[in-house]
Amino acid sequence: MAAISLVVLTSQYAHTAPGKANREKASAVFNEAEAAFSDGAYDLALKKFEAAQALSFSPVVDFNIAVCLERLGRALEAAQQYQRVADDVQVPANVRERARLALMALRQPPPEPSSPARPSTPLPKAAPPQEEPALTLGPLPPPATPQPWLGPVGWAGASVAGAGVVAASLFWLLGSAAVDEYNDEGTTDVQRLTTLADRVENYDLAYKLSLGLAITGGAAILVDRLWLHSRRRVD
Repeated sequence: MAAISLVVLTSQYAHTAPGKANREKASAVFNEAEAAFSDGAYDLALKKFEAAQALSFSPVVDFNIAVCLERLGRALEAAQQYQRVADDVQVPANVRERARLALMALRQPPPEPSSPARPSTPLPKAAPPQEEPALTLGPLPPPATPQPWLGPVGWAGASVAGAGVVAASLFWLLGSAAVDEYNDEGTTDVQRLTTLADRVENYDLAYKLSLGLAITGGAAILVDRLWLHSRRRVD
């Protein structure tokens, strides 16, 4: 941890040093370790602190060794070293407390890296509107040839039927008048009665012939219509 600093020793070697020479040499090596630590040479600082500890043991130096191990990324060894310092009753209380705090910080799981913000998905570009193809109409079909209602035979039959109807109507009126005249005739003249009777018969014959002519014309119209209908179905 970058916030953890070394413990500076002053007279900690005094009560443990076996001799003045070793004490002075341990103090010099300790100062070299501090200088290496300040320069960021943690590997060299670790070796110097261990050398100073070998020359003249002091439990406080274990804390500095733990700091160097932590700076070198050797977390497991640093934790063991902090634990040793925290449990050693010979270490001053303030140093033990610092060791406990460093151990707690070391055992905390590292914060999860914040996930980078996902770039917003760009909206798909709208396709440019496409012009609808112009509708093209094909050429119009030729107009259908109107079918005649009647053919030549039909028109002739219509003329004959019309004439027959007119004639039959006329002869019916004339025959009716002749019958009335015959019935109203009060004479006993045989010749007169014969003439009236012949007139009635002639009108009746003309009426029947005219009626037959109308029927014949109607039959011609019917035959012509059937013929035209059959041709239209074939076409």
